[in-house]
Amino acid sequence: SGDPWNGFENSQNLTYWECVYFIVVTMSTVGYGDIYCITTIGRGFIVCFVLVALAMFASFIPEAMEILGRRQKYNGHYDKPLGIRHIVVCGHVSYESVQNFLRDFLHEDRENQNIKCLFLDSKRPDLELEALFKRNFTQVVYFKGTAMSTRDLERVRLPEADACLILTNPRSRDPDAEDAANIMRVISVKNFHQDIRVIVQLMRYHNKAFCVNLPSWTTHDQVICLAEMKLGFMAQGCLAPGFSTLMANLFVMRSYKKSSKCLQWQDQYLRGAGMEVYTEHFSPALIGKTFPKAAEICFTKLKILLVALTFKKDGRDFNYVVLNPGNDVILGEEVRGFFVCQSDDEAKRALHFCKVCHGDLNDPSLIKACNCPPNCRCSAPLRSSKDNEVKRKFIRKRTVRTSTKIFVISTSWFFRRHSSPHSRGLSGVDKLSDDVLDSLAEESDDFCPQMEQFDSTGLFHWVKDRAYDDVLLTHDKNRDVMKRLRQHVVLCAFGEENTPLIGLCNFIMPLRASSFRHDELKTIVIIGNGAFLRREWENVQNFPDVYIKEGFPLNRADLRKVKVNQSHMCVILTTNENITDDPTLVDKEAILCSLNIKTMNFQALTDIWKSSPKRTLLTFGGLVHRPMSGASVPMLTELANDYNAQFLDQDDEDDPDIPLYMTQPFACGRAFAASVLDTLMSTTYFNSEALNLIRVLITGGATPELEQILAEGLGFVRGTQSNSEVFDTRNRCRVTLLSLEDDLLQEFSNGCYGNLFVGALRHFGILCIGLYRQLDPRPSAGSYNRFIITNPPPEYNLYPSDKVKIRVRYAQHVRKLCSSIQRCIVFNHSCPEMAILQPNPTQDYDTSNSATLEIQGI
Repeated sequence: SGDPWNGFENSQNLTYWECVYFIVVTMSTVGYGDIYCITTIGRGFIVCFVLVALAMFASFIPEAMEILGRRQKYNGHYDKPLGIRHIVVCGHVSYESVQNFLRDFLHEDRENQNIKCLFLDSKRPDLELEALFKRNFTQVVYFKGTAMSTRDLERVRLPEADACLILTNPRSRDPDAEDAANIMRVISVKNFHQDIRVIVQLMRYHNKAFCVNLPSWTTHDQVICLAEMKLGFMAQGCLAPGFSTLMANLFVMRSYKKSSKCLQWQDQYLRGAGMEVYTEHFSPALIGKTFPKAAEICFTKLKILLVALTFKKDGRDFNYVVLNPGNDVILGEEVRGFFVCQSDDEAKRALHFCKVCHGDLNDPSLIKACNCPPNCRCSAPLRSSKDNEVKRKFIRKRTVRTSTKIFVISTSWFFRRHSSPHSRGLSGVDKLSDDVLDSLAEESDDFCPQMEQFDSTGLFHWVKDRAYDDVLLTHDKNRDVMKRLRQHVVLCAFGEENTPLIGLCNFIMPLRASSFRHDELKTIVIIGNGAFLRREWENVQNFPDVYIKEGFPLNRADLRKVKVNQSHMCVILTTNENITDDPTLVDKEAILCSLNIKTMNFQALTDIWKSSPKRTLLTFGGLVHRPMSGASVPMLTELANDYNAQFLDQDDEDDPDIPLYMTQPFACGRAFAASVLDTLMSTTYFNSEALNLIRVLITGGATPELEQILAEGLGFVRGTQSNSEVFDTRNRCRVTLLSLEDDLLQEFSNGCYGNLFVGALRHFGILCIGLYRQLDPRPSAGSYNRFIITNPPPEYNLYPSDKVKIRVRYAQHVRKLCSSIQRCIVFNHSCPEMAILQPNPTQDYDTSNSATLEIQGI
């Protein structure tokens, strides 16, 4: 139309499509020149239009392409390559859970990396999660969908998958609703393909029964209950400080590389943290040997640690796991072992070991598969399976009788009555007639003043239902309990009236295992909100010596009333109710409680003694081991956020950016985070027996029979009293402490670890699996903090300050521990070594030493 100030004389006649052509050519900056603006207004408009169009093009076109590409990428079908296996992971898919899972699943130590991981979730991944997938794009694929849709399950080709893993949200405000959602996913997956292997995470133990009772549930499917595992780990940390850290490190894949930048204690700790548990068959050279002999060969020749066996029993579908079974088990062809070592290649040494080819090798890395026939690889002629079965039956029968001898004669009362002053060894006892032994068994029942009661499985101590009001420490009849509180366990539970239950039953079960005698049970005092604990009490009312102190764990007056300074361990649990936008504030109450106890000052020792009506040297000596400062109170704090571990110790030098397992509180066994349980999903997938081993180690007696009983909803009902019928059930491994300064192992205190391992295994049946050592072992250092060393090499030097943390079996009819062991357990709770213990029932021991007598009666 032209410019108005020129009288519209410079007008230009163009059609509509010529204008469209001009706009496109101009916006694309091509500009052929066949059509161009003549007017000033037109030129100004084109300049503005090109600038805006270019900005919009640069902003929206890449995003539009990304949306189109993402829709095609996340909504497609999985094309399975030939020879490539895959698993499907669904449920709660978040950056934190996926990162922990993939770190373990894709670890370089995994034997087979030819597996793809398919994630299925209803929402698109955020930027962090998407970046994580892109870093692992060769082995990770993401699909948008849900496990509740058969169409989406078909897209990820679920029938062809190795397994379906279902993750949970550990920070959910409603754990029961989260578990219900995962159980529905299990139902949907099993309905689509009932033969698929399912590994599912649940938050609460009581919801586990709903999965087990599904019609299509098989023994290959497994449930990982976070409450059961987390509280079980922490309960074992009460029995043996540092045990929770050792177990957590064993089931997480890590690599160890020696670094000159690390301190000495850090290098020793990281070497042990780099070890894992592997399952492997035995070579013909080891088949036919007893467990102690095979363990000695594995440690001395193969440089790997054998800790347990797994095998089928009585033709059942599931496998049994036995820790350090001693001489009553002969290794057979179908028996597999659990080995602690750095990699799967090291574990295969047990499979490839040949007496002929590898007997003289000094370098275990040279042990490879050889071409020798099986009969030439054996150090002794192989027995037939029938002969092995007869041998096992004979040994088992003899073990029961020998155990009966040992346990009955372990009291000083027996020796005064049935042995001479000059012959008090077991060798003399073995020669006693059967009539004498039978009479001893009858007399022992009369000798026991109090019969112990157990639940229907015989796995746990049991009492009749107790009303909540009867277990309050403020109750009149519990005044004597308040006076006797010492070396007890204090549990600080944060929760309000409407807080979801945390499942305290899983914490108390390991502490009330029947492998403990009744006089060994530590009193448990739970301090927290009364309305919250009243709801929890229904599930723990049948466990003995459990009491409630209504109060607030941050209240110092309440802490003093439960004598936290005299406790064996103070456990601080966090709840899911503190979920905020800032993840560091999730653990604020647990951190405040821990620091609050550390800064508490208790009454001076002399003031206590002066106020006592009996001021004698004896009463003064009884106060020596009472902590006067909260800093010396042993504590184990649960953390929901790994980053918060740096706040537990104000005087350490930990870098805030280092992983949780490298922090001093975790290495010393003073902190535990539920994030370490995220790796159990991949561990269970690669090693189906690993979860069974963990349950045996931490729950104090989980068996398939117990799972079936709880799945029926029977709970912990009354079973039987202590007698020979439940002896086999009670004769399980448990955690306790033993000092190298004790008479039993004193000869090894200044030697090397290899001598301790072999000597303890040969003479006492003790299987050491690690050390719990002071950060600075020098006597002048005055260091009380200790750290875990898992499976040290034989050349490691021992210090007198090192002490032994042992797995000990129940000793029937033994009423007193040796005084040295009592001192170790009661007062030296923070300084042990690790070991799993079981006696050799056919070994002769000198019973003049009461400590030796207790060990042999395990």
